Amino acid sequence: MPPKKDKARKRKTKDSNDTNRAGPSDLADKEDSKQSQEEQQPIITWDEYFMGIAFLSARRSKDPDRKVGACIVNKRNRIVSAGYNGFPDASAKADEHFPWTKKEKHDYVCHAELNAIVNRHATSLEDCTLYVTLFPCNECAKLLIQSGIKKVIYFSDDKADRDAFKASRALLTFANVVVIHYKNLQRRVGVPLLTEIKLEFTPPQDD
Repeated sequence: MPPKKDKARKRKTKDSNDTNRAGPSDLADKEDSKQSQEEQQPIITWDEYFMGIAFLSARRSKDPDRKVGACIVNKRNRIVSAGYNGFPDASAKADEHFPWTKKEKHDYVCHAELNAIVNRHATSLEDCTLYVTLFPCNECAKLLIQSGIKKVIYFSDDKADRDAFKASRALLTFANVVVIHYKNLQRRVGVPLLTEIKLEFTPPQDD
C-alpha cells in the first residue's frame, strides 16, 4: 500500500489534468459568465455616484418625516463636503431638547445644503456642483450663490409649488446657477441614470 502522501500527489495530478483538458467551450462559458456579471453590475457614472453619496448622507438624518442629503463636488470630480438635515448640535442632547414635529422643527433644523457648506475643510466652493436629494429652499439658495456653487443637481422637487421654492428658483436663475433635474440626465443616449443602488457590505471575491 503506497503512503498517503503519494495518494495526495496522484489526486492533485489528476485534478490538474482535468483542468488542462478543459475545452474551448468550457473556457467560453466561463468568459460569458464573467461578462454577464459585469453587465448586471455596470460601472456607475459620476452623477450616479455623487447622488448616491447624497442619499447615503441622508440616511444619517434623524428627521422622522424627511431625510435630506447633499454632496458638494469640485470640477475635478472630487468630493469637497457632504451633509444632511439635523439640529445645529449633532449630539443626542439636541435631539432630546428640540422638537421633530413638522410645524416646529423648521425653526431649529439646519438643512442638508447648509451643513454641507459649513462641513468643508477650508476649501473654496467656487464653481462646485451640489448634488441634493431635495430641491433647495430659498435660504439655502442664498448660501449656494454666496459660496460660489455654479450647478445644482437635484433628485426631488415635490415642493415646487411653495413660495420659498419658487423664490429659490428665481434666485438661482438670476445668479446663473445651472439647475438640473437628476431624472433628465442620461447614462447614454436613451438610457436614464439609476434611481436605485443596492449596497452590499461584502468583500469582493477573487476570480
